[in-house]
Amino acid sequence: MFKKCLFPLALGLFLLPACNNSSSTEGQDDSMGQFADDENFKDAHQSPDSLGYQGKGQMVEFDTPDGQKGSAYLVTPEAANGSVLFVIHEWWGLNDHIKREADRLAGELSGTTVYALDLYDGKIADNPDQAGQYMQAVQEDRLNAIINGALAQAGPEAKVATIGWCFGGGWSLRSSILAGKQGAGCVMYYGMPVQEAQKLAPLQA
Repeated sequence: MFKKCLFPLALGLFLLPACNNSSSTEGQDDSMGQFADDENFKDAHQSPDSLGYQGKGQMVEFDTPDGQKGSAYLVTPEAANGSVLFVIHEWWGLNDHIKREADRLAGELSGTTVYALDLYDGKIADNPDQAGQYMQAVQEDRLNAIINGALAQAGPEAKVATIGWCFGGGWSLRSSILAGKQGAGCVMYYGMPVQEAQKLAPLQA
């Protein structure tokens, strides 16, 4: 299903007002976390408006391999068909804009279970300075644990596609790599790609 519909879906998506940055995990050559302290970079991104959004989904928790808990905004369909979509937030965190987008995508992808993952463990930035701090502070091992926990929650038979913007664009790709044979599609909006062929080898999407 995803292989047929995600590409045209991506072409039709309205880009969220956010940053041009992507994944930022310290210690990675392909990280753009260095731009988090760049005043010109931060000045180029307006703080997100508060929506007071009342979504269709609900926040859920799941176990992660590092012995902690992960969380996500979950939108479940009336009749699930085994397709799962991971929505990866921008550098602001899992805010109402991302929850609204998760609801919209769930409405367009009939039968799909949508998880908007929280890679900041509850932190939400309301200005570029905070967003930069949160983005720089993330640890790759923790983010991998959250994604692997979400994959376990989705189940071994789930066909998992991913979509992300900004910070989440790079982590959309990394999520699809972690999904391995379960991967069914990957959409990146201005995210830094993984460039090493060896790291890309598990990618099936």
